[in-house]
Amino acid sequence: MASSLSQLASSSAVSALYARVSPKSANQASPSVRSVGPVRPRAESESTTPITRPGAVSRRDLLAGSLAAPLTLTLAGAAVAEGEASDLVTFDNPKENYTFQVPAGWERSEGMAGVRKVIAFHPPDRTDANVTILITPLAADFTSLGSFGTVDAFAETLVNGLDRSWQPSPGQKAVLLGAKSANDNYLVEYTLQKPNEPCVHLYSAVATGQNVWYNNLYTFTGQYPEEEAATFKPTVDKIVKSFRVTLNKQ
Repeated sequence: MASSLSQLASSSAVSALYARVSPKSANQASPSVRSVGPVRPRAESESTTPITRPGAVSRRDLLAGSLAAPLTLTLAGAAVAEGEASDLVTFDNPKENYTFQVPAGWERSEGMAGVRKVIAFHPPDRTDANVTILITPLAADFTSLGSFGTVDAFAETLVNGLDRSWQPSPGQKAVLLGAKSANDNYLVEYTLQKPNEPCVHLYSAVATGQNVWYNNLYTFTGQYPEEEAATFKPTVDKIVKSFRVTLNKQ
């Protein structure tokens, strides 16, 4: 599992983000990734490395970046039947001040990108359908989620930054499906498709919050193959909509 998830923190989208956040860490060797098994039915928490202010990202860089681009988690093997949305259990991280619900049978995997921890949840033996949480420290010019503008402006900037279909040699195509604000989150739904590859459906919840010292941006993204939307969309939608920053909201 660890080797199959090596792309969790080394995909091009994540590498590009962390190159802007911490240039030194972008040149480090491949990050270590480990699987930590299925989610237990009771709330749990994990210890994470404190995020330091020198790695803070400015509002301009966040607006220009591919913040919620998909993570490619490739794993060979047959698909395993997913639990129903009614089987969701709570995952709680009181140290980083967030909570969400996830199917009890899904597994949690962790990876490092520089000093940032990337956490993913996915069905057993399958990782092309997953949800991920990224926490990024914010620079002083970012005071709230509204610093991005309206949810529509944020969504358009995000998806336009991912779209390369207009170039002379067409690249990745990004299509915005919808955006709204709910429960102190920006919710953005869109698809991405690289040339000659299957289309990927993504749904992101974006929120801000504060630990003892710093403001953070939380990006919680669910993704699955577009051709399997009938199977995954009901569950992934409920997972993403359940995301909450629990303390010190900005």
